[in-house]
Amino acid sequence: MINEQLVKLMQMGIDTKSNMEALYMQNKGMITRICRQYTDIEPLEDLQQTAYIGLAEATRHYDSGKGANFSTYAAYWIRQAIRQYLTESGLVRIPPNMKALIFRYKRFLSAYESDHA
Repeated sequence: MINEQLVKLMQMGIDTKSNMEALYMQNKGMITRICRQYTDIEPLEDLQQTAYIGLAEATRHYDSGKGANFSTYAAYWIRQAIRQYLTESGLVRIPPNMKALIFRYKRFLSAYESDHA
């Protein structure tokens, strides 16, 4: 089944557990790609668990009548869930815009080190 069909079944309450598992497995590649952006901060497994929560939230709010693909919609919710998790898990709360700036700096630094090492 395609993503949209699985989401429709879950929204109707039909076999939610197995449909959610199938949806997660179908989108595992996308979820892993999104999570790898944040592996310098948290372990991949923790991020994937948080992404599962974001995927579940996306299934609750998805409306197929608006014309968006579910995978695009889910990617947004997954990123939001991960960012929220990272913000809440820190010992010192850093505003999200500053965290984004730190992420960009770390990416730049690692790219610079790999080019000039």
